[in-house]
Amino acid sequence: MVLDGGGLRPATGNLRVDFGREQTGAVEAATKLIGEYPSRQTRLLLCGVAVDWALGFRMIFRNGDFVGWTAVPGRFETDGGTYETQPDGRIGAGETCQTA
Repeated sequence: MVLDGGGLRPATGNLRVDFGREQTGAVEAATKLIGEYPSRQTRLLLCGVAVDWALGFRMIFRNGDFVGWTAVPGRFETDGGTYETQPDGRIGAGETCQTA
């Protein structure tokens, strides 16, 4: 899986999971790309919903739409772009909704 400034995609192929995609489809696609089910889903105060995978990847949803991601650096490939570093040390793109 490759993370980028507009969402995520497989390392090969043309499938994309772009910001704006509805939650159910986005989580299903990410689950297939990661190869495991999410470990938890959390409602974030004033931010929406976070869906987390044990490998250190998080998808953020607001009003049912995919709006951002965060990830532990080095665990997932990126497209080489520059990404915001979060207070918890993760990298992220879109609406990352940090509450730390």
